[in-house]
Amino acid sequence: MNRRARLSLKLAGGVVAAVGFYLLLLAFPEPLFTHSFTTGSITVYANTELSPALAAILEAATARASQSSGRREGWSTSTWRLALTT
Repeated sequence: MNRRARLSLKLAGGVVAAVGFYLLLLAFPEPLFTHSFTTGSITVYANTELSPALAAILEAATARASQSSGRREGWSTSTWRLALTT
């Protein structure tokens, strides 16, 4: 195998690995965030401590979501995290 073919295979392997890593982060975002809060079927991830008052907000969101088509949403104060996860 010549040098160009080996380089192409390495590049393709790197792209596949990067896409796989990105998909894993979308499916399992826990490593990016130090705090999480779950109530019902909704989990919120954050870098800062989450208030227990969030439970009431999530209950209301669960009630509204039960009437929707079931779309996954994400919010972030960090632009790069929002861009990465939406």
